[in-house]
Amino acid sequence: NGRLVRKSLAFSKKVRMLAVSTAWEDLYYNFVRVHKSLRKPSRQAGKTQWIQQTPALAANLARQPHTVRSLRFAVAPKQHLSG
Repeated sequence: NGRLVRKSLAFSKKVRMLAVSTAWEDLYYNFVRVHKSLRKPSRQAGKTQWIQQTPALAANLARQPHTVRSLRFAVAPKQHLSG
């Protein structure tokens, strides 16, 4: 990750910016990017087709692959802090 290497242009000087960029990378990897190793066979009309999946689809956390735009405008549930 370039944000951890001090001599790169993408270096995060603030921990919050590192956390935000890491969260975006995780969201993209799990909800947007289709992984070839997670595909499932779909047999229609005697011909084998493949259903592409993201890790979130494979874990039943989403119903369809998202786009970056849909994640950007998604409303996150409020977190209840106890204490």
